[in-house]
Amino acid sequence: MLRFCREKRIKLPKLGIIEDSRPIAFTYGINPNEARLVVSRGLLEGLTDDEIAVVYTHELGHILNRDCRVMTLVSGWGQFFYFLYLWCEKLAQKSKAMNAIAFILALPCYGLFQLNNLFNTYLSRTREYYADHFAITHTGNPNALVRALVKIPLIRIQQELQATQAAPFLLGMQNFSISFPRNSIAAEKTTQLNPQSLGKLLLWDLLNPWSFFLELISSHPLIGKRIQVLTHYAEQMDLRTELNMSQMQQDASTINRNILYLSFFLELGFVSFPFLGFIAGLIFFFNSQFMALHLFNPIFLGIGLGLLCQVAIATLFSGKPKEEDLQSLCYSPYPSPFWSRSVVWKGKLQAVNYTNFWGKSLYFHDQKAIIPVRHHLFGKAWQKLFKHHSSGVLMLESLMEIKGGFRRRLSSYLELKNISNEEISITSYPQPWKLLVAIAIVCLGFIIK
Repeated sequence: MLRFCREKRIKLPKLGIIEDSRPIAFTYGINPNEARLVVSRGLLEGLTDDEIAVVYTHELGHILNRDCRVMTLVSGWGQFFYFLYLWCEKLAQKSKAMNAIAFILALPCYGLFQLNNLFNTYLSRTREYYADHFAITHTGNPNALVRALVKIPLIRIQQELQATQAAPFLLGMQNFSISFPRNSIAAEKTTQLNPQSLGKLLLWDLLNPWSFFLELISSHPLIGKRIQVLTHYAEQMDLRTELNMSQMQQDASTINRNILYLSFFLELGFVSFPFLGFIAGLIFFFNSQFMALHLFNPIFLGIGLGLLCQVAIATLFSGKPKEEDLQSLCYSPYPSPFWSRSVVWKGKLQAVNYTNFWGKSLYFHDQKAIIPVRHHLFGKAWQKLFKHHSSGVLMLESLMEIKGGFRRRLSSYLELKNISNEEISITSYPQPWKLLVAIAIVCLGFIIK
């Protein structure tokens, strides 16, 4: 690093170490001569020397490319449009006469703010590729970066379960970190890389049509696409690759693309119901003859009915839970971010040792894999998990049958529906929350005319 800094005529960045077992690395500072490179104790202990070196070089690439300055300047325009949107909102509240004008002005301001956010995430993803290229050029070790990118989320989950308090800097500095905390994680419990299983884990990132849209809201490239680029670098450098590309291409050839894209378009229609209701509501809203009747607000009613249709279809066509292997599901490119696959597993739950605003996070694990669990357990239902089983262990740590919906977004997760063993049965209700929201919006349609 000293040699690089001398060549570029900048000061050696000061190194800060966070005493936390979860692995993280990021940089900050507008001026390269005043930049800071921060790593956690978990990263230093969880990665090998060559992996730490390539992570340092990646972060140094961000400093030399002045990424923090670039991102700050670009984000400033978004904040300008957002302030205009807030001004229009206040103007509408102060004067009823200016309500329509303020509404017309607010829409494009908010739209430009969201477009700026999309451009920010695109720019951030691009800068990550530049930093990867810088690290490879100066270390000649793309395989070490591949190993680091896979190990970091794996170690993060394992250390998260042992942590005694939350780490707000993980999310607060996520846009400046080497990897996005919510990006796809290899759900295997081991941190040892298996080239064959690694290729299978990345198939969803590379083949599923939803991956393109989900990447638009991520500040980092999907791990699958990132590792694919790094593997091409390794091949060009005549190095042995961590990812077996020929095996991965063979696995990809067995995927039925017709089913993949048919499912995508059907799910796209399913997701569009509230938007279609909003469009229909707008058409009625600008129909003067209809609005003169003052029967109801068509916009709220349209959105609410769209959500109700979603809940009804998801409930009717959810299907019976099937016993599927967790590891196999994580390898599959078919899972959807919006349409859950009903599954039943046997394994154990584990809760983190600290409480956040939404309560304690849960993870499910069997002998091979581990996955986050989204639940709606509160009060007595939650307390049952911490009672003792007849075997002497906590219910939470006993072997249980877990039913829920498997989904894949930026990471895989289970939407919990039921937990049971020979002594207890606890039910979680994910859909009724959405149902209550839909009913509330429909009611608003009749109240706000």
